[in-house]
Amino acid sequence: MIDYLYLLTFSFLSIFLILYLLFYKKPFCLYEIISLSFPLCIVVTIFFSLSIRYLFKQQLTTFHVWALIAIWICILGTELIYLEYAKAVNQNQELKQKSKLIFKVFLQEMQAHYQLYLVQVILFPIFLWILTNSILRPHPMGTFTMKNSYGDLPFHMTLIESFLRGCNSKFSNYLDFQFPFFYDEQLTYPFFADYFSALLVSSGAALRTSIILPSALLFYSFVCLLYSLNYRLFQSKCSASVSVLLVIFSGGIGFLKFLFNIKSQGNSMNLLEFKFQYDYVYKIGKDISYFWLGFLDATLVPQRTSLLGYPLSLAALILCHQLVKKSTIKKYEFRMSILMSLIVGVLPLSHTHSYIATGFITGLSFIFCFPFASLFNKIFKKSRNQKENDVKNENENENEKRTRKRKPKKKEKGKGKGKGKENEKEKEKENEKDKEKEKGNENDDEKGNEKEKEFKKTNGASVMKYLLYMFVYAILANLIALPQLLPFIKRTTSNISFLKYEPIWNGKGTNPLLYLFQSLGPILSLTVLGFLLLLILKKIKLLCLLIPQLLLFIICLYIKFQPWNYDNIKLMNFSIIAFAGVSGYFLVWLIKIPNKISNNKIKKCMLVICCIVAITLLIASIFSGALSVISLKDNKYQLQSQYDIEVGEWVAQNIQSDAVFVTYNDDHKFPFTTIAGMKQVAGYSGWLWSHGINYGLVQRDSKRMLTAPEYTTDEQLIQYFDKFRVTHIWESNFDLQKISNRVIDVVGFRLIYDRFNIKIYEKI
Repeated sequence: MIDYLYLLTFSFLSIFLILYLLFYKKPFCLYEIISLSFPLCIVVTIFFSLSIRYLFKQQLTTFHVWALIAIWICILGTELIYLEYAKAVNQNQELKQKSKLIFKVFLQEMQAHYQLYLVQVILFPIFLWILTNSILRPHPMGTFTMKNSYGDLPFHMTLIESFLRGCNSKFSNYLDFQFPFFYDEQLTYPFFADYFSALLVSSGAALRTSIILPSALLFYSFVCLLYSLNYRLFQSKCSASVSVLLVIFSGGIGFLKFLFNIKSQGNSMNLLEFKFQYDYVYKIGKDISYFWLGFLDATLVPQRTSLLGYPLSLAALILCHQLVKKSTIKKYEFRMSILMSLIVGVLPLSHTHSYIATGFITGLSFIFCFPFASLFNKIFKKSRNQKENDVKNENENENEKRTRKRKPKKKEKGKGKGKGKENEKEKEKENEKDKEKEKGNENDDEKGNEKEKEFKKTNGASVMKYLLYMFVYAILANLIALPQLLPFIKRTTSNISFLKYEPIWNGKGTNPLLYLFQSLGPILSLTVLGFLLLLILKKIKLLCLLIPQLLLFIICLYIKFQPWNYDNIKLMNFSIIAFAGVSGYFLVWLIKIPNKISNNKIKKCMLVICCIVAITLLIASIFSGALSVISLKDNKYQLQSQYDIEVGEWVAQNIQSDAVFVTYNDDHKFPFTTIAGMKQVAGYSGWLWSHGINYGLVQRDSKRMLTAPEYTTDEQLIQYFDKFRVTHIWESNFDLQKISNRVIDVVGFRLIYDRFNIKIYEKI
């Protein structure tokens, strides 16, 4: 079955054509529209799917998938009919031009932005290698993964299977989805990425394909939109390309540890056979760790929500910057503000951290760039020009008076009477000319005042539109997001581990600035130099667009947003995107310095020196991140055995989807969750803690009711099982001696599965 390919194709083409007709050239180029179409078609497809399931109370089946395909075919057909009609009646010349030679335009953009595609050629195979080796890599012994995915992948597998055949397969609405790892908890995790994978599985894709395929498309979108954002900000293709590398391979000074290892081993060291014990970004040594994680191997691949949220956020930032950079408000700005509102509004279900960061950055960008709105900007310029002209006119008038006073009287021959009359006539003519000049100046002043009034009217309307679009964006985006945020806000406000003052260097016993430099490396120094360069060049408006990212970075240094402080990195990545853009701009400027030197010999020497310095700084900035990727070659963890797969499939086929399991062991990859999507009383404690769930008492009671200590009565045991609505007990070889037979007899359970040292009991 290849239904998932039809679903992807028709949804992508429909979204692409809508964006192309509405936004091509204003504000997006063709490659940007293609890149944005991938995440948007995923989001819109999910909303269609949820609507169908809400109306018809239907599970994810082949019929459901074909209903979605039919919807997308109808939308695409409508667009094509409208396009042909517009061309036929010749009413819209713009549409006619846009409908021609799309492929030719794309090739022209590829040629114009060849730096972007060189970066894609470098990065995409690296990402694909990490992705295919991290996501359920097949093996005769079972499935394998890499270090960072070993902890996160079972969580996403559980969510995917819960939508397919587990606890969330019976659907009422998305606000009622259950959290599979806690008995009475509502799902507040952004589930769009996992839901779309479930949709692909229901349309014929394997679980591994359903994760790899959309991830690859979203990575392509992320790189293109990241390049585009920095290119639009700094107007340099080279600096935009460098900024992509700086973001992808961001890391600190861990490479110094690697160089020390090379030096200590001397000539006996073989780089091809070198065993990487550390990743050189986070874990530098046995007892040394810094505050950063590899972007590719620790963020984009294992944290699937980031891969969907970041491209959407980048598109919203591009729209925001286009809006605030415009000197006047035109017809396209309303479309842009609506699209930006819709994108930001769906971010809480795609990636909550992206919603927080994007809302913070766009809101402050509107505020900081408000003085640059057309009315104020032009009035200030005009008032300055008027003052300068007034000063010039006053100086000219004074000079004329002085020259007249200093002008000596000519001695003329002849009779004094006749010559006196001629002088009087000349004076009268000069007075008449002066009066005419004064009248002309008065007329010019009246015309200037009228023009100024017209200017204020037209540009006053522009500023009102600017404020209106700010208001529309703020209200519409948050109205869309609010229903999705309510459960998250409830959990956040009820847990003191959220939004807590705790600097990231607490407990490290080191200087904060040194710790930051150790964690992020030379990119911090380049960022400081880049900001100083922008100040020297007086690029004030560009600084206003970058200050929000700087403020977000500073806030994340001091405020812990979630119980696990490393989750702050998901927000700080938006700051790193800006820092990388500034750093890339500085490196390119450094190479261009010799162009100002006239002497050719000195110019060539300086060019060589500047290139060496820039390349050295670039390599030092990305060296640790590149090493963390290379270190994955020696990295392999078994996720599932063949026995686990068999047991999980048996549970999915023989136990009802609303079952609730209780276990004694605290594991994160039980087959009944990762393969069958069933619910647990209290799942892996690491996930429960990082999500802010108060699980301590529940986990204690669940272990107590399984061991049935002597001080608990039979009635208490029964109450425990009724309280947590337990239907099944999972007993593995790790806890065969810990689960009491008294529970089986008193509460009433029967053995339904006994293989591979695993027993499953069902409540009678």
